[in-house]
Amino acid sequence: MGEGTEQLRRGLVGYLAAPGYAEMFARAGFAELVAYARTRPHPRELPAAIPPSAVSVVGVVGSVAHGRERIAAYRGVGVDEVVLVPAATAGDPAGSATLRALAGG
Repeated sequence: MGEGTEQLRRGLVGYLAAPGYAEMFARAGFAELVAYARTRPHPRELPAAIPPSAVSVVGVVGSVAHGRERIAAYRGVGVDEVVLVPAATAGDPAGSATLRALAGG
């Protein structure tokens, strides 16, 4: 698992049991994970239970072409605004390279 994916996966911790977000994850096939998150496990245990595939529910991980395809898919179903919050990694500390690569995508 890449550094960015790991960062995004850990970032899901606060959302898995939250109203609205939890239901979205459950509908996306992660109902057992949501149920586990709602048991309030130790903060170190929940991240370990989150599969990398959960990141793809709310994130875009992969090549620039994949990122542009996902953004286009959102626009194709009527999404007017797409918010990009890039992962900050050692290779892209501020996420600026990611944002530049996807600009206009």
